[in-house]
Amino acid sequence: MDYRTFEKKYVPIQNVLDCYDYLSPCGILDIVQDIAGRHANALNIGFYDLIKKDITWVIARTKIEVLDFPKYATDILVKTWPRRPGRFDCDRDYQIIDEDGKVCVKVTSKWVVINIKTRRMVSPNDIFDRDGIYEDEVNFESVNGLRFTLDRIDIHYPVKVTMTMLDHNMHMNNSRYGEIIYDALKLKEDEVIKTFEINYHKECRLDDELNVLIKRENKEIFIDIKKDDELKAKAYITLF
Repeated sequence: MDYRTFEKKYVPIQNVLDCYDYLSPCGILDIVQDIAGRHANALNIGFYDLIKKDITWVIARTKIEVLDFPKYATDILVKTWPRRPGRFDCDRDYQIIDEDGKVCVKVTSKWVVINIKTRRMVSPNDIFDRDGIYEDEVNFESVNGLRFTLDRIDIHYPVKVTMTMLDHNMHMNNSRYGEIIYDALKLKEDEVIKTFEINYHKECRLDDELNVLIKRENKEIFIDIKKDDELKAKAYITLF
């Protein structure tokens, strides 16, 4: 079977939609994380395959671009494929496609493999089958690191990491960052997210007390997530 690309149909239900019936950042991150895991399992490099070797996948960065929103409560097709691994990371692309076959959302995530005991990175080339599982199509040429510095704070939103935010790596799941950012922003119905980028710097653990710090410039939004002075994540949003 050809597993270079992997596809699955999803029905957007309430937990992936916001109160305006748009796919939320958390919802998009949840969907692409799910299909990435399913594809990795099909390639025999999923969580339970790797954990036997004391290694696991961790997301380092994600970029989302919304082109249009699929109609509420209709099936969507989600497609994913990995790119050829680099020395220390591997990009994976995703597309969310509506019932008419139109690409509505493009996503690229950068994954790394870490040793669960040392928390150090392992080369993904050591675990990938190198024979023909890669596609040449790309959503974005690169997912660069975010470099801005907040020169003021317009929104300060404190949040504590709870059990429901954790994943099986026992750190805060990547999609929950999208959730707490969205909670902090309290966007109005006409303030619709066009792009969402996030860099994950340090793991967040149970009971960590975080601060979501936001600067807003018209349709650009700059976000730091910190525990005390330690940077945990950085995000950048643009609105339509």
